[in-house]
Amino acid sequence: MLSLNTSRSLRAASQFMQHKSKGLLSMSSCSSASSWRSFSTTLANSMKVVHPNYVPPSDQSNNSSAPLEEIQYVAPDEDGSLASPSHVTFYDIEEAFARIRPLLPPTPLQESMVLTHEIFGSQKGILHPRKVHLKYENKHMTGSFKERGAINKLASLTAEQRERGVVASSAGNHAQAVAYHAMRLGIKATICMPENTPLAKVAGTKRYGAEVVLIGESIDDAYQEALRIKDAENRVLVHPFNDNDIIAGQGSLGLELLEQSPYIDTIVCPIGGGGLISGTAIAVKTVNPKIKVYGVQTENIPSMITAKKERKATMVPFKSTIADGIAVKRAGDLTFPIVDKYVDDIVSVSESEIAHAVLVLLEREKTLVEGAGATAVAALLSGKLPEITKPNSPLTVYV
Repeated sequence: MLSLNTSRSLRAASQFMQHKSKGLLSMSSCSSASSWRSFSTTLANSMKVVHPNYVPPSDQSNNSSAPLEEIQYVAPDEDGSLASPSHVTFYDIEEAFARIRPLLPPTPLQESMVLTHEIFGSQKGILHPRKVHLKYENKHMTGSFKERGAINKLASLTAEQRERGVVASSAGNHAQAVAYHAMRLGIKATICMPENTPLAKVAGTKRYGAEVVLIGESIDDAYQEALRIKDAENRVLVHPFNDNDIIAGQGSLGLELLEQSPYIDTIVCPIGGGGLISGTAIAVKTVNPKIKVYGVQTENIPSMITAKKERKATMVPFKSTIADGIAVKRAGDLTFPIVDKYVDDIVSVSESEIAHAVLVLLEREKTLVEGAGATAVAALLSGKLPEITKPNSPLTVYV
């Protein structure tokens, strides 16, 4: 079942596709921001959604006696604003998308017939069968979505900042993304990585010309060393998730998803520090607040789940995990408030469930995915999100 289930909503989506087919929504053009604003406003109005820049008059905002069809859906903030607590806005993400679009080709979004049947069954005779799509972010040059945030951050630096060079900390994906795009832009880069980082990721980071420092057992230990180098050598810190430019860059994934399939109404996303799901949630919920966004963490390091329980970012003990790419002991100070407001739910998966998902993707989908990238699949296969897999649940997309 599609969540865009009103005639007004379908007309808006149809108009969007018509504009897209005519090339009017090419994000590499100077008109990209206005095109997206036009579509966002059209869709918002068609669904009676309060647009981010619209503040209802005070004498009408609490009018509970209004006719049902005229009651405006306000989400997720009561005042209708979708500007995040970190001040990353939908328009910041638009600008990031336009900035990086010429530098990053879009990644494929494809239906997985294998997973659709595995999760939902045959669905014979159903008018609007539910489907599972895969967003292949592993098709980036360095193998992950991290390139989105890295290139947006680096491309935003001033000439003076580029001359100083950058420093970053990562278990591998952010490291390679920063190293690769720093090489493309001629920026000197030093990357701090945990000592248990897979050798392939260490070698990949060095291959792009970055200096690698191996230290500590977790991403957080490597981050402390990056802070030391930042101060000692006057480098620009490129944080893997707790940075406005990084969040905006990762949010380009949400706009790309909507460009590829405007009918998306559910997204399931891995969570480490929260940069990807924060930017994606702001992007998609601004266009359509009814889209559901779910996060998935490993049971071994549930930092964002703990933060939601404690109502603040809290350090959790480190445990070894197959999902090393999301092994973050503490949620970000910028990302946690966004996740807390805009992400509908977060679940955790075990090491065995992650391993099973990796195996299913390899054997049935013929695609190799690392543990962190397989956590969303693990949540679906293990039934951790029953609101998605129950009868009459919506079209599902996961990344």
